[in-house]
Amino acid sequence: MSEERPPYDADYQLIRTLLDIARDARLVRIRPDMYLSGRHVAGARVLCGLSPPRFAELLGVDVPTLQRWEHDQETPAGAARTVLLVALRFPEVIQAFVMD
Repeated sequence: MSEERPPYDADYQLIRTLLDIARDARLVRIRPDMYLSGRHVAGARVLCGLSPPRFAELLGVDVPTLQRWEHDQETPAGAARTVLLVALRFPEVIQAFVMD
């Protein structure tokens, strides 16, 4: 079994563990109409293990736009919003696309 992230990356491991616990407890509720805060956007990026430039590229936006989303200055919409919702619930799906 291969790890996507090194075992010493404590922040990543902690986030993955908490997400797994939340999924098991059915605490993670991702709805198409939910508000996406800057924390959601940044959390999705961290869960996917991507740098801001790579995540912005994946979403089809520039880095300043991603930063405005992460700082609650703007709200994502359209296809980028949909990708963010998928990334929050299933980051491994996004990772599969960027690992190929």
